[in-house]
Order: sequence, then structure tokens, then C-alpha cells
Amino acid sequence: MLTAIVDENRGANLEDRGRFLLARYKSATRDLRELNSESLFTLLAFAQCGVFAVTVDQNIVFWNAVAERMLGYSAQEVIGRRCDLIESDDGQMGLTEQCEGVCAGLRAVRAGVVPSTVRVRMLCREGGRKTVTVNPMVVSGVIDGAALLVHLFEEPGGGEAAVEEEGLIGGLRAGQGGRLGSQEAANRVGLTDRELEVLRMLAAGADNDVIGEKLEISLYTVRNHVRNLRQKLGAGTKLEAVVAAVRLGIVYFK
Repeated sequence: MLTAIVDENRGANLEDRGRFLLARYKSATRDLRELNSESLFTLLAFAQCGVFAVTVDQNIVFWNAVAERMLGYSAQEVIGRRCDLIESDDGQMGLTEQCEGVCAGLRAVRAGVVPSTVRVRMLCREGGRKTVTVNPMVVSGVIDGAALLVHLFEEPGGGEAAVEEEGLIGGLRAGQGGRLGSQEAANRVGLTDRELEVLRMLAAGADNDVIGEKLEISLYTVRNHVRNLRQKLGAGTKLEAVVAAVRLGIVYFK
């Protein structure tokens, strides 16, 4: 399912790819009853930061357009390959210098804890490495019931999508999400039942208008709920709120 987004749009330019992803986004968010891998990765395809995802055996299964712009590799070049086998034009190997062997993030996933935010040097296709801040999250049960490690990355001091150290990243150090159930995890950060409902619909890809229609509340009320849940999660954007919710175990994707 994850590679289908790439395979069905192979060879398209960025403008055509944007139209294609928008169509897939609308399709993936029609049914808001279930959070699934397609809604998650279609949402991440629109992220303003670089995003890639790997399985526990280091195979890359998702790569967004921002990652392509930042590092030079297209999704077709990396999806299906091990991260430690990615090679630059000047012969360097490994998407990060930690990819050889098993990185700390994957060790954390295998141990069942939330990986810490790290600063790493990522390989560029033309050669050399770019220093980025990586904010990881773990998504369970996406491929054959196994966990995926999703990396959201950007250059330090990046644009408006930058995640502040004392905000989302600072509040989500390894292990804080634990193994709590969804409701218990939501209670820990003070989310109301309605805010949790709105958050789950955001994670499924719904916009404010759709949420208001489904819940039969005004757009003004939806905006208040979104603002409140973002503040409680230490998130600057809706996407950061979804990432925080996944990391804390509040939202699960199937």
C-alpha cells in the first residue's frame, strides 16, 4: 500500500505529483471511521519537513517530496532498499552515519520505547552530508503487524515547520509515551473526550469543515478544539499534533 503512492505516479513531475497526491489525500480521508496507513502516509506526503520510514530490518518504505528536495534522492531510488545501502555519487554509503549496523532509533523500537530526537548527518545524492534534526515516531501494525520507524527531519533552524526543542520534541523524550492505552494516554495530557475525537479525525485527514460537519459543531468550535489540543500536546501545527499523539500512544494507525 505504501509503495503504491510512488508506483502509480512514477515519472511524474512535481506539479503532477502534487495533483496526484491531493487526489489520493481526498480518497484516503473519505472514511473517517478508521485510521489506516494510507491516511497517515498521505498526510505525511504533504508535510513541510522531510519524511522517510523504515521497517525494523532497515528497509525504506516511504519517502516524501521534501526528502527528495533536501537530499536529492527520488522515492523510486530509495524505496525498497536498506538505509545502510544508500549510496551517493561520490561513493559514500549509508543514509546516515548510524545506519551501518542498527541505529539507536531502531534499537529503541525493538525495545518497545519511543526513540529520542537526534541530530544526524544525512547523505546527499551528489555527495557530502547534511546536518538535520530528526524527530522519530513509531507506527505499529502497518505492514504485516510490524512496527515502522518514521523519521521527520529538517535542517536546524528550519522554516515554519520547525519543531521547537522545548515544544513537541522537548515534551516527548524516549519512554514518556510508555505502553498506556489510548484513553489513559489522552488523560495524561489533559485532552477532553471531544478534543480526542477531533484529534483522531485530524489524524484520519479531515479538515476543520469536515470535522464540524461530522460532529455537528460550528467551525469556530472546531478551531477552539484544535487550538486547545495543540497547546496540550506542545504542537505548533496539526501535523505536529498528530505526530505527538502517535508517539504518546493516543492515536494508533492500522
